Amino acid sequence: MKLTFGVSALAVLLASPMVLAHEHIAKPCIRRSPIQPECEGFGEPDYNAATPISTKDTVNRDPMCRGPRGKSNGVLKAGETITLEFINNAIHKGGHCEVAMSTNEKDWAVILTKLTSCFVDEEGLNIKATIPKDAPSLEHVVISWTWVNAEGNREFYMNCMDFSLEGVEGGKIEGPQMVIANHPGYPTIGQFAWGEDPRLDLYQNRPNIIINGDGSVSGGNSTTPQPSASNTSASDTTPTDTPTESSAGTPTNVPTTSVTSPGESTTATDNGTASTNTDSASISTETSESTNGAPSSTDGTPAPTNPPKCKPKQK
Repeated sequence: MKLTFGVSALAVLLASPMVLAHEHIAKPCIRRSPIQPECEGFGEPDYNAATPISTKDTVNRDPMCRGPRGKSNGVLKAGETITLEFINNAIHKGGHCEVAMSTNEKDWAVILTKLTSCFVDEEGLNIKATIPKDAPSLEHVVISWTWVNAEGNREFYMNCMDFSLEGVEGGKIEGPQMVIANHPGYPTIGQFAWGEDPRLDLYQNRPNIIINGDGSVSGGNSTTPQPSASNTSASDTTPTDTPTESSAGTPTNVPTTSVTSPGESTTATDNGTASTNTDSASISTETSESTNGAPSSTDGTPAPTNPPKCKPKQK
């Protein structure tokens, strides 16, 4: 399953201004990978593979895996660690990212969660995720990477890769349900690099998804939006009213948490040290919720939003 990427693939990517805007996985091969010819056969190349799946108001790519099932990257084994290597470098001051597994592309069991630290921790652009050691054998499994950027337009990114899995008899894959945000109909996570709520509450107390050896799924809620061509737009806008990567300062007072399994979490403290909680993967950071109420007068009485019009006096 070793892949070598040469000058030709990089030249194609550098020639496209859109793919330099954000991030996408270079290897293993994603569906519709723009890495050519190394990823030939994984679907029609999408040279905008680094663009977001959606913003909070618009669906840019549908379906979320960007295309139908293509060629397999090969066989993964239960307990094996896979490295996702990214190309491009507009990391938008990091963000939340997850790696998840699915057999139906609707129910995703998360095997890795990084909160606020994606791309800005010691792993940088090479993210490692471990397949559960008690995973079953599966003829086909999809591995996804998702990302909510810390600054800029409120966006949601996703890449998908196809594999087969060699596991254990009677095994299962179990993990928290994948979070979808900054997508029409789903919660919006603000620019937490600039002090807005990182919505860590969305990643707490999630139901678990269980994938069985026959590919069936139990637990959780079906969260993945279904394809709908009516609200699909291929456009990608550049933020004009938000700080850019070059002008941004260093984010402050944002906790950095990496959850590597349902039973372990590591949190970086203000002095740079890390504390690990092996008893629970829940995040103890308090978050604030914004409220939107109706306008009110000084005495607390709700003010009318549409006051009645006066009738003209009859002569």
